Amino acid sequence: MNEQASKARSFRDLHYFSKPLVLPNAWDAITARIFESAGFPAIGTTSAGMAMALGYPDGGYLPFDMLVSALGRIVKSVHVPVSADIESGYGLTPERAADYVDRLVDTGIVGINIEDSVGLADEALFPEEFQVQRIAAIREVSEARNLALFINARIDTFKHSEKVTDELLEDTLHRAALYRQAGADCIFVFGVKDVDIMHKLVREIHGPVNFMAGSGMPSVQQLQAIGVSRISMGPAALKVAMGAVKKVATELFTAGTYDHSLLSEMSYQELNGHFL
Repeated sequence: MNEQASKARSFRDLHYFSKPLVLPNAWDAITARIFESAGFPAIGTTSAGMAMALGYPDGGYLPFDMLVSALGRIVKSVHVPVSADIESGYGLTPERAADYVDRLVDTGIVGINIEDSVGLADEALFPEEFQVQRIAAIREVSEARNLALFINARIDTFKHSEKVTDELLEDTLHRAALYRQAGADCIFVFGVKDVDIMHKLVREIHGPVNFMAGSGMPSVQQLQAIGVSRISMGPAALKVAMGAVKKVATELFTAGTYDHSLLSEMSYQELNGHFL
């Protein structure tokens, strides 16, 4: 078994422990190194962070070749498994989506997060049958490479729809069952903050379930108590980091002082030491 296949197996196993996998989301090599040094056993990426760091908005606008290059640097910077947020999958058709994932596997990633939103400012969801075909095509490509690529299928019913909760639950559970049958390993329901709704989804979905962490969300302990398998930070760390940058910049420009720099400043030696 090669190193990538071994990491893929380890990453899959992390979703079946008694404690949920808490997955931090990096956007470059230094954030990946910091998360790894903090003790996290695996790292995801944040599409928002990667896009914005390279001069693009979130939502499918980052050119694919730039994504490949950035992912390659992140994977090479750490020893732990890395899963990539590929948003809507870049390729519209099942064949194109699978081809793009095939190219991404060459970076060394062991998992992907793919959503059923169309993306590029379009708030529509892919028809469920079409998304099933895309997931199945990606699974087929990964199996052809003898890689147990971990497919985290994100469902955006709660993000875009204005249906009542019961209807949203029904739609979400229906999509979850279909995506699992198509080859998805984990179901990520985006946009849910109510712990009772989360609990119902965990009970009804057969397999690992992923929710987002961050301000306004239930704690890791609460999510563990209801059986959540995976908790993603998404852009949470990015927002905190950029908030700190804004405070430092504003203080320096308006007051000419550095008080905010002292609150959580990391020394140059520690920062640089991540690459020595």
